[in-house]
Amino acid sequence: MSNNDDYHLYVKFYPNSVIAEAFRSLRTNLVLTNIDKGLHSIVITSAERGEGKSTVCANLAVIMAQAEKRVLLIDCDLRLPSQDKLFNLPRNGGLTSIIGHLKEEGELIFEESLPGLTVIGSGPPPPNPSEFLGSARFRSFLRRAEKHYDMVIIDAPPIGLVTDAAILSSLVDGTVLVLDAQYGHRNVAIRAKAALDQVNANVIGVVLNNVRPEKSAYYAYKQGGGDYRAISEDGNAA
Repeated sequence: MSNNDDYHLYVKFYPNSVIAEAFRSLRTNLVLTNIDKGLHSIVITSAERGEGKSTVCANLAVIMAQAEKRVLLIDCDLRLPSQDKLFNLPRNGGLTSIIGHLKEEGELIFEESLPGLTVIGSGPPPPNPSEFLGSARFRSFLRRAEKHYDMVIIDAPPIGLVTDAAILSSLVDGTVLVLDAQYGHRNVAIRAKAALDQVNANVIGVVLNNVRPEKSAYYAYKQGGGDYRAISEDGNAA
């Protein structure tokens, strides 16, 4: 891996890796699980800090865009944003600036960060993130974004630390909970699920992050080869 971005945007730089294949499976499961109701917006949160939910957000957004979906990724972790670093976004502007200057009418059109994918950073931190995310202006922005894009993915703070994720979960079609397989705690995960249930969040799945299978289990489809080959984590032949 040549730099930090290579590591975090795995599905972009290593499309044949077993990790990229896992994200394709996640994409398929999300679509098929909600095929009747339709899924236009999701919140991704975690039980605790450091479980990898922002990296999951970024890779899921890229893999959905690779399926020719129009995807909008919004960094709503206003207290500890990450997407500006992952996608090398300019620090000026962002969600809070957009909402501050949002007009009541007009179409939402932003510059794409990657083909099919638009990423909006958090912007300057507001004095009260919870009130900002629960405001009428933000809800109006989200409703218009859902009409303009095939999928809106929201990177939310950990549900176990602040109320922001609970507020956001009540505004979208589904919520995905990210848990760390190595360092996560069972009781914390149970409390996180209970917090989502309290706001009637539609929890559509759990992503178990940081799983470390045996190397012998690393298999993925090699495009163009017509068969299955063992590959390493970075997508090269083992």
